[in-house]
Amino acid sequence: MTASIADLTGARLREHLGGEGLRFHIGPFLYQLHSEWLDIAAWLERLYAVYPLAAPQDCADFHVELFWRGWRKRQLGVRFDGEILPYPLFGSDYAAPHMEWGLNWGVAMHAHWLLMLHSGVVERGGRALMLPGQPGSGKSTLSAALGWRGWRFMSDEFCLIRPQTFDVVPFPRLVPLKNAAIEVMAAFAPQAQIGPEFPETHKGRLAHMRPPAEAVAAMAQPARPGWFVFPRFVAGTSARLQPVAPDLCFARLATNAFNYEVRGRTGFDTLYRLVSECPAFALEFGDLDAAIAALDELPARD
Repeated sequence: MTASIADLTGARLREHLGGEGLRFHIGPFLYQLHSEWLDIAAWLERLYAVYPLAAPQDCADFHVELFWRGWRKRQLGVRFDGEILPYPLFGSDYAAPHMEWGLNWGVAMHAHWLLMLHSGVVERGGRALMLPGQPGSGKSTLSAALGWRGWRFMSDEFCLIRPQTFDVVPFPRLVPLKNAAIEVMAAFAPQAQIGPEFPETHKGRLAHMRPPAEAVAAMAQPARPGWFVFPRFVAGTSARLQPVAPDLCFARLATNAFNYEVRGRTGFDTLYRLVSECPAFALEFGDLDAAIAALDELPARD
């Protein structure tokens, strides 16, 4: 049985963070995390307990480090693979969200062997439901909610496509809930583990939700592309699911991706195949239960 972060005692966890680094998996990526501020261990014990530790012989994909900076006022910074990330200095009370942004930085900037769409992803019956959207569209909240209502949560923001096999690769990281979504998800899924609030970030009020343990346990299992649904939260509206033409779907995806241009011809060919094979819809919703009921009626895929 694979060991997880929960298997490390508090003292041993701190030894890893301050020494050779804590090595753990999120989806296809192996992170090595160092921290000069050892109290980040409490965050990891609370929200990362179910994430698997890496085998000693495995090489890390990304190295992330929290380190002390400044000489007048002691504050923290983030290094990624030795490069200082362009964040303002921050106090230890905001170390956790900056660490999370550092973990995401590596994927968005360097995981170019995958086609990366800016999209939530959930799975059922071996098929992935991909939920592309801009910030504020409700994709993260809807993806998180579906993960507690019969779908396997795969990601709230990164839809990772392996061009060689056409698989959708899970990346079940913590879900950053923003502003009103914090209370919405706390009421919708009271069994969910939600961390402390950070009231003043560049994205507003923020709290992180751990995905269901089953989603983390299954993060080595890819899915086949199934459907595209472009969500749009509009308070007070009923759920409406309407078809989206393939040409419009392609244009929206191409402009809503992390590395479509970087992948060149491979990016075009992969996106063309996705749009050709996956029916696409627009979903306007004002209520999570109604949205999930509408998505449960999507046309079946073999």
